[in-house]
Amino acid sequence: MITTSSSAATRRLLVVALIACPLLQTAQAGDIEPADVFQNTLIIRGELERIRIALEKPREQRPEIKIRNAQPREVFFQAITLWVKTERLCREARGAGASSLARIQVAPPADVTPAEVWTLTLNAIGRISCVKRVLDLDGDVATPPRDDTKTPTDVFRSVVQANRQLNLLLEHPFNPSDVFGIVTLTNDYLTETMDKLSPEWRADVPEMPARADGKMPIDVYRQLTRCLGVVQRIAANSDLDMLEFEADFDQDIVPSDVFDIASLVLSEVRYFASEVGVKKRYAFREFGKKVPSDVYQLALWQEALLETFEALAKRDPEWHAND
Repeated sequence: MITTSSSAATRRLLVVALIACPLLQTAQAGDIEPADVFQNTLIIRGELERIRIALEKPREQRPEIKIRNAQPREVFFQAITLWVKTERLCREARGAGASSLARIQVAPPADVTPAEVWTLTLNAIGRISCVKRVLDLDGDVATPPRDDTKTPTDVFRSVVQANRQLNLLLEHPFNPSDVFGIVTLTNDYLTETMDKLSPEWRADVPEMPARADGKMPIDVYRQLTRCLGVVQRIAANSDLDMLEFEADFDQDIVPSDVFDIASLVLSEVRYFASEVGVKKRYAFREFGKKVPSDVYQLALWQEALLETFEALAKRDPEWHAND
């Protein structure tokens, strides 16, 4: 993550939520580095372990995901997922039920710095404190030593591990309807981005693929991994830095895992959109009950849209540098 002392670096993280979750603090971008954010993620994971023991829930046993070259924007979107999951855990602990993703709106900054991610981790710590109060867990985990060698990639891995443990703590873990909302938002960003680049693309909009019954979360996960592959090709052809991700299909895949990779695809597509001036808010609409087959159908269409975008980007490799 690159830090800066310019006035632009003092921007606030704009988070608008109808749920009661105020920002705890906003940092100056030049004061926060990846090491500080990583330190917060270790505090979060330590507190989640205390909660796990109190709730007598299983421990997340899978190894860290295999990624390289994570960018600050990618960490930011995983941190949004962390915040939303801790908010849901807090609501469950208070007996308020699961929060709806349709009620969350976020306006990410154009250029994410460690400060914005740090603020989201503080929000998550605040929601965890809510759970601790309900469970009468006194005290806090010890602050771990600060490690200056930590990078955005280390932060990304640690946030994902926290998100995985949260999946096992939630009474109402993320479900296919939540994933459907993320994939829908990603597709909205894609279509608006192509409208900016070449409105003529609408003459050949890919058709929605036929729906196939019987799909499972692993099928959706695989499909979204293919979507991420197209995104990575677009980035490589356009000389844009992007995370390198190696999927592990041998592990058990649940809807919460699918939500996490859908969020990763969204972070990349939203980055493409910002490069051409699309300022659409990160907001979720509410959908009725969905099953994996519904999400799989939409993810197939996402791949077709991405391939259309890939063709546009190949014709104009400098698309992101155009006025």
